[in-house]
Amino acid sequence: MRSTTGTRARWILASAAAILAAVALTGCGSVDAGTAGRQATEREFRSDPAVESVDLTSLNTLPWIGSVDGTVTAKPGLSDDDLSALVDRIGAFESEKRDGASVSLKVAADTVTLRVLPNRARNARFVAAANELRADTGIVSAEIEVRSGDGSKLTARTATAERAFALAAEAPDPLRERVSEPPVALEISSVDGVSLDGDQGGTWVADAQRVRAMVGLRARVTVLQATPESLNLQVAEEADVAPARAAAEAALGDRSMTLTVESRSLQLRDGASGDAARATLAKLPAETRKTIDFVWTDDAVLQLHLKPRTALAPVATALLAVPEASGFRTLALMIDGSDLGSGGSGSPIGVFAAPTDLAPRATGVDRLLATGSVAGADAARERIDVMLAEGAGPIERAALAPVLKSFAQSGDWVCVKGEESAVRTLCVTAAESIAMSDVDEAYRSQAKDFLARWNAAPSLGAAPAAE
Repeated sequence: MRSTTGTRARWILASAAAILAAVALTGCGSVDAGTAGRQATEREFRSDPAVESVDLTSLNTLPWIGSVDGTVTAKPGLSDDDLSALVDRIGAFESEKRDGASVSLKVAADTVTLRVLPNRARNARFVAAANELRADTGIVSAEIEVRSGDGSKLTARTATAERAFALAAEAPDPLRERVSEPPVALEISSVDGVSLDGDQGGTWVADAQRVRAMVGLRARVTVLQATPESLNLQVAEEADVAPARAAAEAALGDRSMTLTVESRSLQLRDGASGDAARATLAKLPAETRKTIDFVWTDDAVLQLHLKPRTALAPVATALLAVPEASGFRTLALMIDGSDLGSGGSGSPIGVFAAPTDLAPRATGVDRLLATGSVAGADAARERIDVMLAEGAGPIERAALAPVLKSFAQSGDWVCVKGEESAVRTLCVTAAESIAMSDVDEAYRSQAKDFLARWNAAPSLGAAPAAE
């Protein structure tokens, strides 16, 4: 009978030999190869005379195997030759597996960032293109990336629409030296609202530029988004949509691009007509329209994005007085961004409801904001989410319970979240009376005072007691 002790000993010796062999194959490199590779890369380039800074991340994938990624920022105003030499040094460094780690770096030079390859010939092309781009004062920023195979991608932001169109039409020649190479992929935008996304070539860029020029004779174009297949236009005023569409269609002629025209004030989901929204907005009082920043619709949902510090309930009342509003499945009132009337925390304020539920939900959210302890509130179908303001604690949260109960519906999931570490999230299912046993165990430690105030308040949907 074979000894199990001997078998175990042989297994241990074999395992040790395998580990020693792995160490030998890696040149006694670090088991944390990514970390060691990052340190080696930092040592190599932090003292480089052409380098301003080095920002790296590393990944230890497996023992003795890892990777290093990051960006080497060149000193401002580096000459073309010095940038080329720096890229050569980085490419040569990448071509060796340092301490078992693969290294892939970008170089940021003034306004341009480019991916460095362990291939000197391709790097030379990209550096030549980068030098063209960083010398162009009309380019705010640009990045050159490598696509699969021989292709490349140019992402850029320009100071003007005119420069965006010109760059898309004639990207730097070194990006595509041979006809056999894939077209340069473009993702170009301008500060003044033009966005071009697609492969270079064909007529789509010229078509988009012609449409913008023709429409610009009749309306102020605020946004143009073009791909080889589609063209989306946004004009400043809703009254300009029809003439802008007519001008765009005339400019396109028999081109097969899908055309969408909307206004800054009324934004449409693809395929929506917006007719019901226009009819509704036309009947709103002038004072209500002044509170609206913009409107979005897909013909089933109508979202009114309101200006900061707008009370929701008066807008809801005015909206529901318009017969066409009841034809939408969902009505929404929202205040977006960080400039909120409740203190500017950036938390959302909004109501999403069926027309019959809009007014009480809007009134409830207004009452929450009026307490001064709420940074944001979002009342949707079967859910109410509240974010407490900075400094608000368990006492302020408990004081919200009667207000929440006043507009909650049976079965609503009601959550109050705190920004302070001592105030954990508390969620309950709305009911006339909530027992501690009805609360998920994770929330019970924070629930006692809140439940006491909730259960003492009037019935669901009733006006809250005076605080």
